Amino acid sequence: MLSTSRYWRLGAGYLSLLAVAALQPQASLAQVTDTNSRDFVVYTQYNPTFVPSKSKVFFTVTAYVQNGTSKDYKNVEILRSFPEGFEVKTVPDTFQAVVRRPPEFKQGIDANRYTMSLPEIWGGRGASVFYEVHPKGRHDQVLLPGLEIAYDLEGTRLKTATSGDLVELKRYTHFSGSLRDFLKRNAQVSMAFGTGGDPWRMAAVDVRALGRNPAGITGVTGDLTKGHFRLQAGVPGNFRDLLVVWWPKRKKDRVQTEEEFRKLVKNYSSWVGLRKFIDGSVKVEPNHSFKKFRGWYAQGLWIDVVPERYGEGPFSSALMYSSVSDAEYLLFWWAQGRGMGLGRSNVPQPARDATLMKQLDAIVNSFRPFRKH
Repeated sequence: MLSTSRYWRLGAGYLSLLAVAALQPQASLAQVTDTNSRDFVVYTQYNPTFVPSKSKVFFTVTAYVQNGTSKDYKNVEILRSFPEGFEVKTVPDTFQAVVRRPPEFKQGIDANRYTMSLPEIWGGRGASVFYEVHPKGRHDQVLLPGLEIAYDLEGTRLKTATSGDLVELKRYTHFSGSLRDFLKRNAQVSMAFGTGGDPWRMAAVDVRALGRNPAGITGVTGDLTKGHFRLQAGVPGNFRDLLVVWWPKRKKDRVQTEEEFRKLVKNYSSWVGLRKFIDGSVKVEPNHSFKKFRGWYAQGLWIDVVPERYGEGPFSSALMYSSVSDAEYLLFWWAQGRGMGLGRSNVPQPARDATLMKQLDAIVNSFRPFRKH
């Protein structure tokens, strides 16, 4: 059986997929109610999640609760209550399972309050928290209550309360439509996300690429001139990730050489958490014909730099120039079909990888920027 400290490391590793990790404390600290110290750092990220065939959005919440001291806390209980107009739910078991919780882990919902129990959080370590929040009705700006954390320290039971989150919900709770509709409205791109299959959730750029922990609502970042968004579906073993980035560019200044394109591909691979490509696997085509556009195309294999975590799998990338937008668009997509951890990440799954990439390829082939008049 894995040690408790090993569980925390694996949990933080999986959170890198969702762009929440334990870097140096930068967020607001929890306010301890019955001591004078500040014991926890909490990063909370709300990922808009779109269910195919349903015209509504809910939020997959990914939070990281870090013990900011050198002391070990025992019998940790994390609670969060939600006001009227919001329903909290647990995430699917397949999502929770990849974090490799200790046997003593418990979670539940009681009177619209999420609760989670852990045997301990060591000093300097953290714990991941996942749940869903489903808004009921239309909301604009809302202050959601923070976490309540109870723990034992040297035989004494202590309690801590974090500050609440002020979130802007209007873009999501006043919206009715599919993910395709959402991207048309907020990024002015058309992409053929289907009416079936797994939910797609918006995700932040990997924390190590930008050097800061994301917090708040993750959506379309930037504006119609320069921006990006990232989408994910599934969990390790059934995982798909798609990044779209754009920047202003005159046609005569667009990327012309393979070397320039390869540099862009390598740079933006770090935005989705990939660190290394398998030597010799990357093939580049300069004028590839997609269904809706022509442009640079690369495909190859990535390999995880952490042993016994994600293993390896396929990726692709495309770069196109749009005269409609006077911008270049880079798309990077990858899949992980092996599963996570020892006994899974080292077992090739070529058929599953191919199926996942086929789904992503179909979405990319439908990609088309436009401008509203």
